[in-house]
Amino acid sequence: MGFDFAMEINIQHKIKTAKEYMKKKDFKNAVPYLQSILEYQKNLFNEALFIKVSRRYKQEKRTSDAIQVLENGLQFYPNSQKMNHELIKLILLTMKWNKAYHLVRNKQREIKGINVAKVYFQLGTAFIKLGQYNQAESILKEGIEKYPLNNQLSIEYAKIAIKKMNWSEAEDRWRSFCDSLSDKIPADVYLGRSITNQILGNNRFAESLFHEYLKKRENVHQQKDYKKVILYDNGESRIEFYKKLHPSNTVLLTFDSINMVWHEDPFGFKFLLNQGVDIIALRRRSKENNHQDLSREEYLQTVHSLVNTYKKKKAYGFSLGGYTSLYYGAGLNCEILSLSPRLPVHPFYGDTPISVTEFKHSLSHPKNPEITPHIIYDPKNRIDRRYVEEDLMVSYPNANLYKCPYAGHRTAPYFHQMGVLKELVKNFLNENELLTFDRKLRWKSHQYLRVLGSECLNRNKSNWALKLAEAALELEPNDERSAKLKRRLLKD
Repeated sequence: MGFDFAMEINIQHKIKTAKEYMKKKDFKNAVPYLQSILEYQKNLFNEALFIKVSRRYKQEKRTSDAIQVLENGLQFYPNSQKMNHELIKLILLTMKWNKAYHLVRNKQREIKGINVAKVYFQLGTAFIKLGQYNQAESILKEGIEKYPLNNQLSIEYAKIAIKKMNWSEAEDRWRSFCDSLSDKIPADVYLGRSITNQILGNNRFAESLFHEYLKKRENVHQQKDYKKVILYDNGESRIEFYKKLHPSNTVLLTFDSINMVWHEDPFGFKFLLNQGVDIIALRRRSKENNHQDLSREEYLQTVHSLVNTYKKKKAYGFSLGGYTSLYYGAGLNCEILSLSPRLPVHPFYGDTPISVTEFKHSLSHPKNPEITPHIIYDPKNRIDRRYVEEDLMVSYPNANLYKCPYAGHRTAPYFHQMGVLKELVKNFLNENELLTFDRKLRWKSHQYLRVLGSECLNRNKSNWALKLAEAALELEPNDERSAKLKRRLLKD
């Protein structure tokens, strides 16, 4: 930002020129003259000039130049309260949190007119959003030591323990904060402490805290009807808890199907949340993950205390999720609805199997005759039939089997196309008879028509197969599998 001036131009001329530019509010041309003048006579202008130029740059969205002007000014006026204040605000805008933090630490005794406690809070929450929990915790702790009466810092300090999944530490922090406030506890504190104690298995205390939250929240605007807490995260598999902000005595364990990843909503999320249940969802980072990184013991240890705070415990999943609903849910003696259970990488029952040495789960589920899971599958599907009838029935001898011939492996879309998937799940949640719909509705499923058409082709009934493929495409013109079947038939 320097400017090459001829030595023969005297300093007074520079001053006059700079002032003229300033009157015109032409800061871009004024800055080089001003900085050149400061090289000759640093006390000629006061700190207000640096602030004015910096603000102008900020208006022009030249934040880095605005910061540079203030940093230059602080070389001449290192104790300037106003310039330090302005500089901190600008650095916070750039999200250079470490730089802002060190500036606050070094200058906080000198700066007046800035809420340093608020800066600690901003820095703490910023590091939380960046996933740097240890840094956030350190900053919040330091802020509390300096400003012990600041509620925002104390609340965020408890929340960071939840982010770190340190439940006992979170409860200690909630308790300490609540003791200091007596009867003026905010609604979100009751909610956070209730969820913490529920995860710890302290059900009665958690319920009493949630009751207090419900009384307080009448005056609190809620953007969502649930609170999300991550219970477990190893970088590949994650367990998420969705606490509905209304009383519920039912928890539903959900398990994502093969094409779902954790940046999306969990399996059946919006519909299920509207059924008044709390949700514990098993998620994964990538579609290639088959939860081989998560042992049965790790899952059970994570959710066991929480699940046991509910009167009703249920599990639900489809395909990969159907497998995991049984593999993990059975250890909690849940009521289970498993649609087309399949683990693609299973060495004996998968469609893309891996070797036994690479397979991390038990080859067969632990035998459990105490539960009666509902298993829905297509007996005409070779892979699913073998897995259910040769393996799962050994592990769960009292399972209720529901056979849906020619539904294909994708039974969840099959029921959805028939318009009965929601009814099916509601029946499961309400413990009614599951399959109560008219079987004629199968003809509304393009998947059913396609699978039946493929079977006709296998039996050399090409005319029937073609009619079924065309009927499937009438229902769903964009179904590539039906189109592929039709192309093959026409070619033959």
